[in-house]
Amino acid sequence: MGLRAYLLVKVKDSIEQGEFTQAIKEVEREPGVEFVDPVIGSFDMMVMVNACTKLK
Repeated sequence: MGLRAYLLVKVKDSIEQGEFTQAIKEVEREPGVEFVDPVIGSFDMMVMVNACTKLK
């Protein structure tokens, strides 16, 4: 069984479009990351991560 978490991420206000696209790609490469979606509003990205757990 694993744990799933949804993270809302805010990036710096002065980020350029190309930098934002690169940031999404870098986050997507992190272990456990299932997806990264840009969002509109108070946050800039939604990230879903999975982590394995060992329960006895």
